[in-house]
Amino acid sequence: MCSTPRRHATPHGVRRSPVAGRHAEYAAMVARSNASVEQRRRERDRARGQLTRPHTHSVRIERVACPLHVLQLKNGLRRVGPGETLEVEIGQTAALNDLLAASHALGHATEVTGSGPDTRLYVTRAG
Repeated sequence: MCSTPRRHATPHGVRRSPVAGRHAEYAAMVARSNASVEQRRRERDRARGQLTRPHTHSVRIERVACPLHVLQLKNGLRRVGPGETLEVEIGQTAALNDLLAASHALGHATEVTGSGPDTRLYVTRAG
């Protein structure tokens, strides 16, 4: 079924069905739900103590092709200065080994927290 509201032809032209007004209400409900999900995620991270860790920039890496996650890490490291920390949120645990190897090859210090989809990698840029 199509989610677009139906239109009814009348002698005076085309008019929307009475259900059309509910779409704005639905969109508002979805926006409220998304905001509350984001707020719960922030509260969960704060409770874990992950947001108290000093970092200057964050990069989120999820479902990207093989070399792209390493390139995203390098681009994130360009934004931080020497001695500053970059937080990398990893959605795929398979990418963790590649990111660790790339950061060690570049000479940066790393620290891994969490497991599964909540894995975070903290990379401190070398001077």
